[in-house]
Amino acid sequence: MTPDALIAELRGAVKTNDGATFERLCNEHYADILEHLGSWLTVPEAIRSDAAAVERFVRVLSVLAESFQAAGYPQLMDKLTGSSDNPIPRWRNTRAAAQQRIAEGRFSQAIAILKELLHELDEASGSRVDDLRPKAYALLGQAHVGCGNFELGRHFTQLALDECRRLGDQEGVRIYTGQLRVIAGVAAGESSSDENEPSSVVRANIARAQRVSDEAEFADSNEILLKLLADKDRTEAVEEYRGKIHGLLGLNFSRLGDRDQARSHTEQALEHCKRSDDAEGVRIYSANLEAIGKQ
Repeated sequence: MTPDALIAELRGAVKTNDGATFERLCNEHYADILEHLGSWLTVPEAIRSDAAAVERFVRVLSVLAESFQAAGYPQLMDKLTGSSDNPIPRWRNTRAAAQQRIAEGRFSQAIAILKELLHELDEASGSRVDDLRPKAYALLGQAHVGCGNFELGRHFTQLALDECRRLGDQEGVRIYTGQLRVIAGVAAGESSSDENEPSSVVRANIARAQRVSDEAEFADSNEILLKLLADKDRTEAVEEYRGKIHGLLGLNFSRLGDRDQARSHTEQALEHCKRSDDAEGVRIYSANLEAIGKQ
């Protein structure tokens, strides 16, 4: 099996939580894994601008290294975490571990991991720290939302947004502005006395689609959103959030490389925001349209 095919199968096993296949691959190809891990540590250029895809890439390596370390082979973990005088690989690995805890619903563990990470980042500086800090804040916000603490979720997501504004990271500004809207919607839905009330269902599905998109599962996110648009029983509730739905569809299709669909949905999001006098939405989706035109 070629190195590319091997890492592809390992990623697939981690993605589907197929422990048996993962263990078999490790047992059958441990020598090849030890030999090729160094080349796998480099994030592919095609996904470097996609934070969620990079997160998934690092998570696979983290799971792989942890499994080998438990079996008595620490070489992979040594390569992954780097030397003690270079904490950046370790910090990235820590963030990936927190992301994994959130995906598994272990929010309290993620909060503890992220608090420690942010404590270390607060005592450091540099461009890589500036890149990591808002992402750690955003993950901490997600974890608190998962625990049902929307105020803290909003607080830490706002910190992520503020950091991106300070750094001039327009993509981060767009992402975390959207996440703040989702948090507000979910919080409003949680306060409703009827969890089956149409607006609550719509908000919950948009939040789920956003989480799935953040994990780089763009097609799955689109499936959730398109089902919402086709839901005849909740037409009025869907209309209220049509801008957010089309906006996220536009982003997902852009990530999937479908410029026509990306443009179409982003234009619909923009028109909805204009009709509803949503100035922030108009600004965001206008910028998104411009970005799509440059692709």
